This record gives sequence, C-alpha cells and structure tokens, in this order.
Amino acid sequence: TNPATIFIIYPLQTYVVNRLLFGGSLTFSKLMETEWTWEAVRRLGAEVMFSFFIGGFLLAIIMTPITYFAAKHTVLEFRRRKERVS
Repeated sequence: TNPATIFIIYPLQTYVVNRLLFGGSLTFSKLMETEWTWEAVRRLGAEVMFSFFIGGFLLAIIMTPITYFAAKHTVLEFRRRKERVS
C-alpha cells in the first residue's frame, strides 16, 4: 500500500475478513456496548488484528497475480509501441 490508498485498503480488508470469519461483529454499536475491561479490549483487539492480517494475506494472494500480469502487459505494450516509433 501507499499513503494515498492505506485509508481505503486497511479498513476494507479488515471489514471483509471480519464479515466472513466473525459474522461482521465489528460494528459501532458493539464498540459502544463493550465493557471496557482489559479482557474485553484484548478480545476485541485480537479479532481486529486477526481480521487485518488475514485480510492482508488474502488481498495479496488475490491481487499479486492480477497486478503482475497487468504490469507485464503494460510494459510489453509500451516496448512494442516504442519499437514501432523508433
């Protein structure tokens, strides 16, 4: 990620995995109802961190081949056009 996309990618990957694995338990109302003890915060933190890291892993697995082939195609096309002009 980069500073321009971090505000979109991190929350999105965490939210999607949280919805898939935990049934979307990270909601504003849940945060407001949390009994703010050390144990409750630790559980909420572990869920968030697990969702974040698994989300990043899944996003990387999905996006790496797509971006690799898109970048490869773009570079090869640029080289072909440059060759034609020369």
